[in-house]
Amino acid sequence: MKQLLTLRELGRLLASLRGEPGEAGDGAIDLDLLRTQLERFATGASAAPAVAGAASALLYLDGHWDENALDTVVRQRFGAGAEPREAVRFLNGVMAAAPELLLRLPALLEGLDGLVQGWDAEAFVAHLPDLRQAFTRLKPQETSDLAGRIAALHGMGETEGQALNQMHYETTEQDLHEGARLQLALAECMRRDGLAAWLVPEHKKNNIESAI
Repeated sequence: MKQLLTLRELGRLLASLRGEPGEAGDGAIDLDLLRTQLERFATGASAAPAVAGAASALLYLDGHWDENALDTVVRQRFGAGAEPREAVRFLNGVMAAAPELLLRLPALLEGLDGLVQGWDAEAFVAHLPDLRQAFTRLKPQETSDLAGRIAALHGMGETEGQALNQMHYETTEQDLHEGARLQLALAECMRRDGLAAWLVPEHKKNNIESAI
């Protein structure tokens, strides 16, 4: 993924030098070919998810894709049937190339939020390292803005958003792991006592009730 970002920067540099007299190397990189390769990475099935995420972000940043094109790929990556690990790694690729897109593109944040809501504690623990890595690329103000938007997605106000942002800085990865392990232990006790139905998230309960 780092090589991909470096190659893109080199391509942009060469493009800026085109037409300037005395500059060598013009045409050393075929920019159309570079775009074609980025699109192959972004939409092909064989590319690693992080590479696909970075390529998608670069295509959008360079004006080759509009928001609808990027939105389509994001919804495919985070929509129904998406593999959580691959979706989180796709997010990591996007964040490596353009972390601000998490705030600029509603589908990206909404897709991530929907994905995480479907996880149990065990899945959360498994994907936590990749999520933490992705969010470290945000600037402090971007982290604060993200907390506010997440709070708004769940019907919370500004105060709750500020508390969420503060928790981000005060809570260590070890704290999150320990909390998730405690939740797993509690869930096992509830299953043993015949209370497994209480473990179903509220949004899943609503889906079940509407289907009856």
